[in-house]
Amino acid sequence: MPTVGIDCRFASEFTGLGTYTRSLITELAKQENPWSTVLFVRSFEDHWIKELANKLFEIKAAPFDHYSLAEQLRFPSLISEAGCHLLFSPHFNVPVRIKIPFIFTVHDLILHQYPNQARFFKRAAYRFLFKRSVTRASKIIAASQATRRDLLDEYGSDIGTKTKVIYPGIDRFFMTQNKDKTDLIRGKYGLDHPYLLYVGNCKQHKNVPVLIEAFEQANLKDWQLVLVCSGEECRGMKDSPAIRMISDVPFTDLPGIYSASSGFVTATLMEGFGFPALEAMACRTPVLTTSVGSLKEICGQYALMAEPTVHDLAAGMRCLALDPDQRAGAKIDEAQNWAKSFQWEKTAREVAQVIGETLNL
Repeated sequence: MPTVGIDCRFASEFTGLGTYTRSLITELAKQENPWSTVLFVRSFEDHWIKELANKLFEIKAAPFDHYSLAEQLRFPSLISEAGCHLLFSPHFNVPVRIKIPFIFTVHDLILHQYPNQARFFKRAAYRFLFKRSVTRASKIIAASQATRRDLLDEYGSDIGTKTKVIYPGIDRFFMTQNKDKTDLIRGKYGLDHPYLLYVGNCKQHKNVPVLIEAFEQANLKDWQLVLVCSGEECRGMKDSPAIRMISDVPFTDLPGIYSASSGFVTATLMEGFGFPALEAMACRTPVLTTSVGSLKEICGQYALMAEPTVHDLAAGMRCLALDPDQRAGAKIDEAQNWAKSFQWEKTAREVAQVIGETLNL
């Protein structure tokens, strides 16, 4: 029986990549597949490991920081010692010295266009590692059709035959919260005004300064724009009675924060998928998003679309805040059903199919 290694080091992080890794592995653990599996984790104490239903997975500690020398020099040896015939990585960063076939997931090519404040060496290393993984991978999984198009535009149509789109899912606990729960959330975070909500980071491509300017231009008296965000980039962002910035929000509080809001808004310039928009829909929260990247594809006809400009976003915000039809009725039901169709069970089943094909099973 062949052995598949899975790099789970990101799973301990509460980020989009962490959610992807944890949720995918949790569903893969429920399947019966014709291979054995080794999970490489940061620590045996990682909270999510205890939730695995399938105890047949072998678990090995791989306490190597991403993009570190230890990762490049020691991780390949650990993979080899585990007897792996194939590696699956939920990220492009596959060690250069790995000698077995591998599959990896590409979530986006945002850093190709928006490197933020990364220095030249870091940008060059990113480009080198990304291109090497794309070139050497047996199979590539893209998180959306938009990401697949970006890959082919950047690296050539030859990789099209080995690149498959498999959508991530969203967690099932994203659902409408009752008034008691939303009242608790409002009290916990001091949300005593009607508000529009942004969830994400403040990196360059997220275009948050334009989002704030659009909210101010919308001139919604007694309303707030609530930014649930984290990261160094958020420091120095405008924070005022009308602009609330909240950090360190537990993942389990997000459904209540979505449900208590009058709409989710984003001014993003590029997305590989779009978790927050779907999470908001699953909580029956109207969505205003930009018509860029994967968002038309992921949100379908169930979101208001705007150009990423102050004028267009301000008009969309006024529509969300002042038009009751945007917050009730059949469209909200349809949006919720659409969001719930993105299921981790389906993601895991399709990823397992790609693994099986690569192993010729």
